[in-house]
Amino acid sequence: MKLVVIGGGGHASVVVDALRLTGEHGLAGIVEAAGAPPHDEVEGLAVIGDDAMLPRLRREGIEGFVLGVGDAGGPTLRARLFEAATAAGLTPCSVVHPSAAVAASAVLGRGVTLLARTVVNAGAVIGEGCILNSGSIVEHHCRLGPHCHLAPGAVLCGGVRLGTRVTLGAGSTVREGLTLGDGAFVALGAAVVRDLPAGARVGGVPARPLPDRPAR
Repeated sequence: MKLVVIGGGGHASVVVDALRLTGEHGLAGIVEAAGAPPHDEVEGLAVIGDDAMLPRLRREGIEGFVLGVGDAGGPTLRARLFEAATAAGLTPCSVVHPSAAVAASAVLGRGVTLLARTVVNAGAVIGEGCILNSGSIVEHHCRLGPHCHLAPGAVLCGGVRLGTRVTLGAGSTVREGLTLGDGAFVALGAAVVRDLPAGARVGGVPARPLPDRPAR
């Protein structure tokens, strides 16, 4: 399938590298998020425009897309770009790094990204548009809603449930059986030992509330 990578920052570089390792798709170029710092290329792949061009890409022979927007854009931006690209008739494609370990009974939604050394164990369900960054672990029977992001080294123990657009910082851990509501944010290195309501922002060991800030 001929596709574009949406996003032009550092996360896009990692996604492009993973795509090239799989060799499953033809890469037509980079589409940046409107208003993002401009780039000429990403890992040798030319930037062909911003997301305003999404509606015409299908007519130009582009069939699909992969999200290359990481934490800098936040889950709201990723979800918006995902929805805009699918509305334009492009197919959301998944990226699964060759070193990722995915159980046969796991279920992956559309347009997910599993980077190097990620683990998705038995019975886990990964919602569409989720990012499992390098070395993250999703244990057995976890369920992730759409557009969640696990930063490098984040760990979900067994049976954890995440709502939509939940973000886990690098090296954070969520105890088994917990539920994190929509839009929850867990800071770098935190240890979550209790359920979190929608919109909660926590950090530390054990995790405690962080000062409020505007939602992304």
